Amino acid sequence: MEDILSSLNVEEMHGRVSREISHFNKEAEQFHKQELAIIKRVEEGGKSAKEIMTDLVTFRDKQSELFKMATSLGSKNLAHPDNYHKFVEYTADYINVHI
Repeated sequence: MEDILSSLNVEEMHGRVSREISHFNKEAEQFHKQELAIIKRVEEGGKSAKEIMTDLVTFRDKQSELFKMATSLGSKNLAHPDNYHKFVEYTADYINVHI
C-alpha cells in the first residue's frame, strides 16, 4: 500500500491493483488448495521435507507473473515502482479514466 501511495500515479496504480484483487484472490484460493494437496500427496508418498519444498517451489514457479509479483516475499511487490512497467504489461486491459 505504501508503494501505491508514494507513487507519482496514485490513481492509476490504485485502479490497476483494485481491478486485479478479485483475480488474485481466486488464483490464491486455488493455489492454496493445490498447495495443501501437494503436501498431503507427498507426505503420504513418504517424501522428505526437502522433496516437499522442491515440489512446492516448482508449483509456485508455474503460477502467473501477476500472482508471483503479488506474493513477493521481498520488498518489491505488485505496486513497487520497479515493477510498474511489468504491472502495466500484465494489466493491459485497464483503462485510466482519470486523465
